[in-house]
Amino acid sequence: MKQKRIILIGYKIGSRSLKNLQTQLKEDQDERRVLRVRRTSVRYKRRLSDRIVAWGPTAPCPHVDQAQEAAKKVASNKLLSFQKFTEAGVSIPDWTTNKAVAMAWGKDYLARTLLRSHSGRGIVMVAAGETPPNAKLYVQYKKKKHEYRVHVFQGKVVDFTQKKRKVGHENRDNQIRNHANGWIYARDNVVKPDGIDQLALDACAAIGLHSGAVDIIWNEKENKCYVLEVNSAPGIEGTTCKKYTNEIIASLTA
Repeated sequence: MKQKRIILIGYKIGSRSLKNLQTQLKEDQDERRVLRVRRTSVRYKRRLSDRIVAWGPTAPCPHVDQAQEAAKKVASNKLLSFQKFTEAGVSIPDWTTNKAVAMAWGKDYLARTLLRSHSGRGIVMVAAGETPPNAKLYVQYKKKKHEYRVHVFQGKVVDFTQKKRKVGHENRDNQIRNHANGWIYARDNVVKPDGIDQLALDACAAIGLHSGAVDIIWNEKENKCYVLEVNSAPGIEGTTCKKYTNEIIASLTA
């Protein structure tokens, strides 16, 4: 009898997160072989017993849930995702595609010249009264006391972390909190704002995603959370990776 398999299909075969998942799954269970498969592979022959895990956009792979693939395309486009959030009533910062409207806000805002990007690429910070660049999306800047990432897998919150400044990093940029500016995800001494788990679930549901990492900020003055985006292929390692593999293994017998 052929051994059952877990098939990991990612947007990139060399994805570090996909490799981390493979390594952790091999350590945590020995019932199934764990294979990484290219999304364009013509050699892979699917078996009925295969458990397929898709990580990020995997089109044109025919072996994955096509409805989820469509949702991932929406998630990767900042304008399309904001439209879905608005339709579903998910809490997000005010936004517009009209430059004149953005200039009339009288507040600082972000001009997004790229709709599909990451790590702060394509984001221009515009101060109130300044003339912004031509952009495809303008998002009102919300001051944030904290920024969080809530990991959702198969409709369930599986991990929660907060962005904190790396000790010793000289960059003091509090507006764009990315790795280049010295911010990392941490889980020690982190307190969840009320309702943040449900907000993350609502954000995924608005787009139609079963799984994703939801980036959320908390405004202290308003005591309110705002969704920024949902990432369908988040970077995962260590404890976060372990929590994902726990859920994957549990689903094998569900």
